[in-house]
Amino acid sequence: MKKHLLIALACILSGLFFFGIPDTNAYAATPETLSNFDHIYYADNNPDLLAAFGYDKTLLYNHYVAAGKAEGRAARFQMQRTSVFDDLYSYYIYDFNTRGYRKVEQLRSGYYFDAARYAADNPDVAAILGNDPAVLYAHYVNYGCAEGRKAYGTSNEINAKLLVFDVIDEIITPGMTDRDKILAVHDYIVNNTYYDVVNYYAGTVPNVSYSIEGVMIKHRAVCDGYSKTFEFFMDALGIESERITGTANGGSHAWNRVKVDGIWYYIDVTWDDPTQGAAYPNYNHLRHKYFMISLEEMSRDHSTSQDLSN
Repeated sequence: MKKHLLIALACILSGLFFFGIPDTNAYAATPETLSNFDHIYYADNNPDLLAAFGYDKTLLYNHYVAAGKAEGRAARFQMQRTSVFDDLYSYYIYDFNTRGYRKVEQLRSGYYFDAARYAADNPDVAAILGNDPAVLYAHYVNYGCAEGRKAYGTSNEINAKLLVFDVIDEIITPGMTDRDKILAVHDYIVNNTYYDVVNYYAGTVPNVSYSIEGVMIKHRAVCDGYSKTFEFFMDALGIESERITGTANGGSHAWNRVKVDGIWYYIDVTWDDPTQGAAYPNYNHLRHKYFMISLEEMSRDHSTSQDLSN
């Protein structure tokens, strides 16, 4: 108790005071590194560089760092599988000088990495490196992931996000345009998810149906789960997107928008999945009525208070 009072007194004297610990399981911005660099996107959007370097990732990245960024050339950096294990730990500090709170963020690398399972699944690694979680995570990031070694998170939600990367490896192929990739993700989610209609009408929707876990592991969700999963796919692919919340037909709803060639297009994956589980077995399971449409078209039956002007 005395120790805590001394810490608080020191904070007060310095003009700062710690307040709360909100917002865990967030992710830091995707770093602009070679491993995250989308070289195909960079080459395809810069024909002169494609002619000079082909699809050589290192040469294209070096050009971007040395000249392309300053020239304003379009580049994109994709989320990596390993970043799923990281956590952006957030807290607030009260600054007596400004009389306001400011948010402070600290990246906890590998926080959600299941080191015990990694050691058990890879006894050759554990025999050399031991069981220290930080050391095992470093091995996975630097070697294990590239070697195809499996890694797991400490929760179903983290493992659901890892599954997203597995699916991307299956449904995304070289040469696909952004529109092709978005379509592949849209169709995957619709074809592998049932709307949780029984629980929805009973007012008993479980928390999992509002999450990525609902879509990727349980294959049953409501609009929150559909839209969050779609957004995470876009993050993993490096495609600019935004999740939108509001109302549709008078009820609370969530959907998405994506930016392709500088233009925002709107997508409602949930409403493109008219299948309502076992309750409506004869419904067509896939449509594209709400795929890549304009704001004007989406606004006919969707409404939001979010600023969609840019």
